[in-house]
Amino acid sequence: MNSGGWTFSIDRGGTFTDIVAHGPAGERVVRKLLSENPERYDDAAVAGIAAILAEAGGGEIAAVKMGTTVATNALLERKGEPVALAITAGLGDALRIGHQALPEIFALDIWLPEWAAYLITTALLFAIAGILAMVGRSQLKRMKGKPERTIKNAEETLDAIKGAS
Repeated sequence: MNSGGWTFSIDRGGTFTDIVAHGPAGERVVRKLLSENPERYDDAAVAGIAAILAEAGGGEIAAVKMGTTVATNALLERKGEPVALAITAGLGDALRIGHQALPEIFALDIWLPEWAAYLITTALLFAIAGILAMVGRSQLKRMKGKPERTIKNAEETLDAIKGAS
């Protein structure tokens, strides 16, 4: 029993929007709507929630949990705007998702040669590190009250390393 009100779990897909609602008295209501139906409603999730609450005679909404596959579908179908992914070294494995061109979409193992993964990761990390260095240098030039002591310590450390080699 959910005494706090209605809980809605919604899956918004490219074709259908599925809604599972749990009511305060323990009831469960399931609805399937077309995701796009401009003649009947502007938004399937909002229309589904409104219909369920109207059928139940109203009620409070405790939670709405919503997931979507629209973005994944757009990637797989190659629809939408071009995007770029900028990540830090800690998220290097995210590059393995590639551009989701999956000739065998249900294959259990999608393989990228290790040398290619390292090459892509290294090239992107160098490019991103270079960009961040340029941005940091330009911001440092504009900064008031620069951390002089830290800069001096870093320069001394660099000089010591250069002198040791």
